[in-house]
Amino acid sequence: MRIDGNGDNDSWERLSKKLSDETDLLGMRIVPENLFRSWESKKAVIRKKDEDIIAYVSLWETEHPQWFELGTLWVDTIHRGRKISSDIFCECLDAQPENSGVFIITHEPRVIHLGTKFGFVEVSPEDWLLLPWEVTCAPCDRLSEEEKQSCPFRGTREGCTLLYIKKEQ
Repeated sequence: MRIDGNGDNDSWERLSKKLSDETDLLGMRIVPENLFRSWESKKAVIRKKDEDIIAYVSLWETEHPQWFELGTLWVDTIHRGRKISSDIFCECLDAQPENSGVFIITHEPRVIHLGTKFGFVEVSPEDWLLLPWEVTCAPCDRLSEEEKQSCPFRGTREGCTLLYIKKEQ
């Protein structure tokens, strides 16, 4: 792996390893190169303690340039409960390009609470079509490619929750 610029290869490797231990994060995103690339393009926010990255969140680009997914929200377990997630969440939203929309897909109650705190609206199961399928569900790695089109989690209270916010035009 090659990381240029301000990227400390070891820091991004350690972050990737910590994220891979989490069960709810998209595996394809959490490789060191992708984490660093998002941060380098000013679409991700990190917090560091010494040389370790202890918190991360990103506005992930989608196939639709007007939509970004706020994802990979993570704070190291020993630093949780200190409002770090709120701080980096808010800072990441500030990086949202003008006239774009941001969405979150999660089944984590704390992320749902945080999203609504910052103005995200929960989409009802009937309204999931407000956002294109290929940006909301296609990247999911919880199901095989064959199962995705008939996902039993999409828009269910027991499954994934879709929240979104659209900046005023």
